[in-house]
Amino acid sequence: MHMSDIKSFLAVVEFHSISLASKRMHISQPTMTRRIQKIEQELGTPLFFSSGIRTELTAKGKELLPYFRQMLDIYQQMYINVGNKTKNPLKLINVGTSVYVANSIIQDFMHSAEISSSNYFFNIKLLAEPHIIDSLNSGEYDLIIAPPVYDCSSSVVSIPLWKEKILAVVGASHPLTRNKKAISITELMSHDVALMEKGFTLRKKLDSLSEELHTPLKAIFESNSIYNNIALIEKGVGWCLIHERLLNPNLIPVELSDCNMEIEFHCSFLKRREDERLIWQFLEQIRKWILADYLKQYACP
Repeated sequence: MHMSDIKSFLAVVEFHSISLASKRMHISQPTMTRRIQKIEQELGTPLFFSSGIRTELTAKGKELLPYFRQMLDIYQQMYINVGNKTKNPLKLINVGTSVYVANSIIQDFMHSAEISSSNYFFNIKLLAEPHIIDSLNSGEYDLIIAPPVYDCSSSVVSIPLWKEKILAVVGASHPLTRNKKAISITELMSHDVALMEKGFTLRKKLDSLSEELHTPLKAIFESNSIYNNIALIEKGVGWCLIHERLLNPNLIPVELSDCNMEIEFHCSFLKRREDERLIWQFLEQIRKWILADYLKQYACP
């Protein structure tokens, strides 16, 4: 298997088309087809199938995708660094996260990893929480840092990393700021609320409480980003749930008399990859960082 074959494989993955991939690589379509067939013959399994006008990966193709990406990345670094004895090759790792984790957690961890010379090349990809299992199975992600999927199959490993307190908040001009004592969650639900989209952990918690208490939510806004909700609440419109670490001077916590909420964040990856050095070294390093950094108070045992 030549590196040109691997590049051809990845081009077809990117463009979902053998003809478009061949144009991108400036080779003929028959040549591209031969390269793909060569890989399939060597591995003894089909890697693509036709789905309408698109060329999609088979289950085996999705399984092999992370390894082909790592092989190409190592080759490119070897080519660049040949003769450079002072530089170790970087380890490409594709990390999926929610917008909140990417903005509030991962940047600090990446800075810590750079200082400690871990030689990671991070490719951070945003994803919606409800799509964790499908995203891992697609081969596009090595691991995902997000709230856990409790109904995940036995093919996924989910390791607890840290947990955070969840607060109900309003803007400074909201009528609830005049309350001098704690209120019930039922009373809070009688006010307008800005929600996350269905499937997100914060939304699941509210939907579960609403069903348990037989109290409907008075939704006025729905978003796939917690930051959109915060921007609305700061203007004094409704209330929403946020992670405690996102509290700012423009947000006033609502004290609840009968409800405390927390969310755990896990590192999830495919079980078949749990013995890979790339996976367990990353897991080891992020755990060490959590225990040493400001997340220490939130660390899961």
